[in-house]
Amino acid sequence: MALNIQKIKQNRRFHDVVEQLQQAIVSGELKPGESLPPEMKLKEMFSTGRGTIREALRMLEQKGLIDIRIGAGGGAFVRSIGTEKITEQLNMLIQFKKVDIDHISQFREGVEGLVAEIAATMATPEQVDHLQSILAQIKSLLEKDHAFWHKFIEIDIQLHMAIAGIAANPIYEAVIEMVHQNILGPDEPFSEKDQAILQQNYEDLEGIVDAIASHDPVRAKTLARRHVSRFKDNINVV
Repeated sequence: MALNIQKIKQNRRFHDVVEQLQQAIVSGELKPGESLPPEMKLKEMFSTGRGTIREALRMLEQKGLIDIRIGAGGGAFVRSIGTEKITEQLNMLIQFKKVDIDHISQFREGVEGLVAEIAATMATPEQVDHLQSILAQIKSLLEKDHAFWHKFIEIDIQLHMAIAGIAANPIYEAVIEMVHQNILGPDEPFSEKDQAILQQNYEDLEGIVDAIASHDPVRAKTLARRHVSRFKDNINVV
């Protein structure tokens, strides 16, 4: 592996090592799943001490850029960059009561309404087919004797992520994924809900997909916002 390493400044060795390795990861020079050179090799490449290299690797791990594995076949491996760290911070805000379901729902109404609006202007027939296949899973679930709330939420999230994918903006996708991973809060138990509530949620989603398929952005936005508002009202129903 030939990394493009620049000479580091002696008064900021640790920061230079972190910045150069981080840039190699972000730029794609080091790809997800790829291992960094061993510590001794990095020590030679940066002309610095082993302690500095280890400290830099720990910082990259804290940033969520690498995984450090111990034992045979171990080493530092590049991670796929995702929303885990942001999700973890939102989770902490929820636990410390700085964010509640009203805050999340208000945010979702704005973002997901806009995303549905964009999706309605951009959806291809293949993308609409994919949305309808997810809806079919929900319908199949509702036709059983009992539709479990946690399973419904899993499929609901799939649909929202698919809509975000149609909007083709990675920021929307990352934010929506992050919010949905915290949608019930860290300690909220998954409970079975009234079948009528699940049916209403399905009809909401069906309407959103129909608006997207019909390329009706105004209706898609309105229905998406209404769905989020109704979901907030229902989420605490036992």
